[in-house]
This record gives sequence, C-alpha cells and structure tokens, in this order.
Amino acid sequence: MNEQFFEHLKLLRNKYREKPQYNLFSVLRSDSDEVRLHSRFLADILNPKGAHNYGDTFLNELLQQLSISLTSDLQVDYEYKNIDILIRSQDTAIIIENKIYAGDQDEQLQRYHQAMTDEGYANIHLFYLTLDGKDASELSIGKLQSEVTNLSYADDICPWIRRCTEIAVRDAPLREALIQYTIIINNLTHRVDNMEHINQLKKLLLAGDNLYSITEINQAYEEIVIDSQVAMWKLLGKKMTERFGDLSNDSISKHHDIKSRVKKYVQVKRNSKYIIQETPLKNYPSFYLFVEQDHRLYFGIYFKDSADGIKGKELPKHDHCYTDFKREDNTFWTYPKKNY
Repeated sequence: MNEQFFEHLKLLRNKYREKPQYNLFSVLRSDSDEVRLHSRFLADILNPKGAHNYGDTFLNELLQQLSISLTSDLQVDYEYKNIDILIRSQDTAIIIENKIYAGDQDEQLQRYHQAMTDEGYANIHLFYLTLDGKDASELSIGKLQSEVTNLSYADDICPWIRRCTEIAVRDAPLREALIQYTIIINNLTHRVDNMEHINQLKKLLLAGDNLYSITEINQAYEEIVIDSQVAMWKLLGKKMTERFGDLSNDSISKHHDIKSRVKKYVQVKRNSKYIIQETPLKNYPSFYLFVEQDHRLYFGIYFKDSADGIKGKELPKHDHCYTDFKREDNTFWTYPKKNY
C-alpha cells in the first residue's frame, strides 16, 4: 500500500461526492435536535394515526424488526411523561429513549420503567436509541441492567426508514420526506449511502495485498484521534487554569493518566461516555465554567446546587447566551456544529 492507493481513495471520494441538496429538516431544525426533530418525526411515522395515512404499516415494520407482536389498541405518544417515544397496546408498553448527543440523567430509564409499571403495564420493553448503539450509563439504568436493549440509528432506524420509503414509493411527499430524513441520519452516522462508491472501495481494497494493511491503518487512525484529543484537553486545561484558577477534581487534566482516559472514551468503553474540564468561577459560588465532550463539545456554565437555588442569584458576567438554560441539570450550554 503506497501513496498511489491513497490518491485513488481521494479520487473516488471526489468522484462520488454529491452536492449538498435542499433538506427541509436541516432548514427547520438542527440535524441533531433529538426532541423536536428526531423523536417528533419518528413518533409520527410510528403512529397509526400519524399524518402519513398509512395506518399501522410503518409501526408493524419496526415491531417485526424488534421481534415484538402487538395486536390491537395501538397508541403512540411523543414526550409522554418525558418519555421520548412510547408505544402502548393493552398490557404492553414500549419505551424508546432517544439520545443523539445529550447525556443521561440520574436513573432516567429506571424512572420511565417505573412510571409504566405504576400504570399497570405487565410487559415493558425498554430501548435505548443512539447513533451507534452504545450502552446507556449505569447512572441512567439504575437496577435495570438486563432489561435495556440498545438500538442504533445506523443499524436499526436507517434500514427501517428505507423499508418505509419503499412502501411509500408512490406517495411523493412522504417518500421525499423519508429520503431527506435518511440523509440526515447518514450525515450524523457518517455513512456512505452510494453503493457504487462502496463497491469501488471494496474492489480497491481487495486488489493485491491492500486488505492486509487495514488493521494497521485503523489503529493508526485511532491513535491520531487519541493524540489530538489529549493535546486539546491539555491546552484547554492550561488556558482555563491561567484564566480562572485551579480546575475541579473531576476535570480530565486531574486524571492520573489522561491518554488512558481519552482512549476509553474513543473506544466507547462502558461508563466512559464523556470527558469534562471545569473550573469554579470566583465570586460566583456554585457556578462552574465547563467544557464537556460527549460526541460533541459542549461549553458553558452550570450551577452546582439545585435549580431552585439559582433564583435571585447574579449570573456570571461573561459573554454567553443564557437562553438555553436546562432546568433539569441546572446548565447553561451551547455547542459547535462539529463532531469529535
């Protein structure tokens, strides 16, 4: 494998690169808006009474994929008791917790499970939907270690949406909406949807002994990602310390082995879902400036105590938009439009 191989890869990428197309979802919402875009759209497609007018056809396609059988009194709700997507039928409840980039909350899945138990549902299926099918944190699962099934947009939602698209092929408005939504998923999961491109890549990799080098290339790429992130955290830690003072003990710079911690995050090891760098803000008790990595980089200010305790307090006088105050975790936050 030589420079010519990589030049060939570049030529293929340029050949099959598609011009950005108009996408109504991207115009109206951020591609990663899990509540107002993804959960809302998916719930409507699943809902037998949804605007698509296909009854329970799309819902049954997903249920068959999940090996779940529901027969009558089908009901699909969006944000019912904070549950992203809830499917109910007689004594069965299906909970779908949708996570694009947001972090887990304390005992979140356990609380949703208990809410359905309290309503009398005997059969409760709990699904944790993420871009890549990663595990929910133990913090969120609570005592439900063996009762949560992982789903991914890449391997579960995307194939289901494609089947829905085939069913709706003669319904132009719905078909185009599903196609545009598939493009959103491909962008989020970094998937190439052009099979001609993929087949050309396969042909190139199978030529000569190119395939033998893939393992080394993957390892080298992972090391580059790890080294880049370690350098970023060290620089952030240095600058934050110079500007605001000592970092908190939860900060990555306080970890005895930063590279090992970053490596676990990159390799999506259990309970290593995010990394944080934070510092208390002087003269503003319980306020912290933070930078957090959880697929994306989030940065902002959070209030350490309860949400009620923030009333009447003076907010830190740093240039920042406070319009995105999240009451459930007392956080002011924003994030750039780039994945890490």
